[in-house]
Amino acid sequence: SPNIRNIRQVLLYPGVGLLEVLPVSVGRGTDTPFEVIGAPFMDALALATELTKRHLPRVTFSPVRFTPKSSVHAGKECGGVQIHLWERKGLLPSVLGLHLADALTRLYPDIFTPEVLG
Repeated sequence: SPNIRNIRQVLLYPGVGLLEVLPVSVGRGTDTPFEVIGAPFMDALALATELTKRHLPRVTFSPVRFTPKSSVHAGKECGGVQIHLWERKGLLPSVLGLHLADALTRLYPDIFTPEVLG
């Protein structure tokens, strides 16, 4: 992706990129693409709490608000999470992506319906 700017984004892209089929910003149009996810309807604290409870290795999550300048939700303030990558070795980005998608479907079942998820 031409949006990748650092090694964290390289490592997170395969998992976070899975969410691009959903009505969610993956940070394109921000300074932190693939390090944040969110949408205008999201409760940042609730999503961070849900993901933190999963105790995923090598990453942590903090609530964040951001406004992408382009792509999904351009110009709209989004609530979501910042993904902090603490250790590169052993990161399983696809597993991370599946946990992100699962957390979204659990918190927002009316938005992430089977039709949206394909």
